[in-house]
Amino acid sequence: MKIITKLMNIKSADSVFGSMWIIGSFVGVVLFFQASFYGESWAPFVVAVIIASSGKALLRHYEAQQDKSSPQ
Repeated sequence: MKIITKLMNIKSADSVFGSMWIIGSFVGVVLFFQASFYGESWAPFVVAVIIASSGKALLRHYEAQQDKSSPQ
């Protein structure tokens, strides 16, 4: 039972970090255009890029951990 619970937690983390990456990317595009064409601040764009990059890095980490723990 512990293995199933652990795998479910990894799947949940994959979903959270994958969503963080996708949403951060879309928000980053919108903020890029706002900063470029409407003279808005670049700080929110930088924060969105950092969040999206962190989400992608964490997603890759958890996918690698899942590949290591799965039986072959």
